[in-house]
Amino acid sequence: MSAPRLIVLTGMDGAGKTLQAQRLVRHLVGHGLAAEYLWCRGRNLLSLPFIVLGRRLHRAPTTHHDLRDDDGRRREAAYQHKKTGLLRNPLVRGAWTFAVLTERLVELSVRVRAALSRANVVVCDRYLFDSLVDLATDLGEPPEVAAQRLRRWYCRLLPQPETVALLDLDPETAYARKPDIPSLSYLAARRALYQGFAQAAGWTLIDAAARPDTVTRALLAATHPAPAATGHMTHDTW
Repeated sequence: MSAPRLIVLTGMDGAGKTLQAQRLVRHLVGHGLAAEYLWCRGRNLLSLPFIVLGRRLHRAPTTHHDLRDDDGRRREAAYQHKKTGLLRNPLVRGAWTFAVLTERLVELSVRVRAALSRANVVVCDRYLFDSLVDLATDLGEPPEVAAQRLRRWYCRLLPQPETVALLDLDPETAYARKPDIPSLSYLAARRALYQGFAQAAGWTLIDAAARPDTVTRALLAATHPAPAATGHMTHDTW
């Protein structure tokens, strides 16, 4: 019996990760494989007190409905700016980093390993990469620092994907698709982090600005029938 396969879809909000991950799972199930979908954005447990306190202190939008207009974008931008300022404090910065990394690593390790014990193929909608992009954006870190953190934690502690597909999206398209994005510069910084990871690790890049069916075809080509030849990551990659 062959080992179970782990496939990860990563990328900015608005790239269509959830749609494409679910389509991929349906395709695999339709071909007789026991495939499982995992949404891995993460549950805020240790970091939740920081999030609640920060949003209350700065009266940031707290619901999706609050973010459906330009005023919501401005308030979200103000929240992100003040959050970055708070994280300049070494104690707050250290506590936030510890909380985010700990909760993500524990949750992903448990959930992904459990899924791999049940299914032939596990498709993750997001992975540690997305949390590291969030963290680097919050802390104002350059891509090389984020990549160092990825090498330190990811390759040692988590199951290694057979295929990582980056759904790459330009900031302008992402901004138009999502009502809760504070600015184009915010998106540009995040895209640079994702692309830095992808270049260093040899991920598969898929143009997420294309039509959904076109993206699906590209994803299927990258993951079937020989995913090991595309976007494969090992410890030696780093």
